[in-house]
Amino acid sequence: MSVDRELPDLNVIPRTQWREVLAPLADRDRRRAVSRVRDARAQTEGILLATELWLEEPAPRTDVPVPMLPRAAAVTTHEETRVVSFRLSNAEHARLSALAKELSLRPTTLARLLVLRGVDASERERAA
Repeated sequence: MSVDRELPDLNVIPRTQWREVLAPLADRDRRRAVSRVRDARAQTEGILLATELWLEEPAPRTDVPVPMLPRAAAVTTHEETRVVSFRLSNAEHARLSALAKELSLRPTTLARLLVLRGVDASERERAA
């Protein structure tokens, strides 16, 4: 990224337009733009979108991006979080682990992102 080029401010751009705004950018610039999103849930969506765009790029991958996840320090007490636990078969865990490795994530981090993505999709479906 050149120093004189500004990154898009995703805090003021509707989420429905993020794909078209981020798609033309280099992966590093996408991730920098997403890292500036103030809302943790929106930032998680941005991380997923940036990863999807990276996976859709036709160029051969020689580098693996390091996901910029929302900082855990943003959560100050245990009262603000809840633990969700579920069991996977060995085969299901192997599939999750393989994909997580491709994306340079821990399986638990990928599971969290996928669960939140599923909840978002269900909420959109109900609202429609």
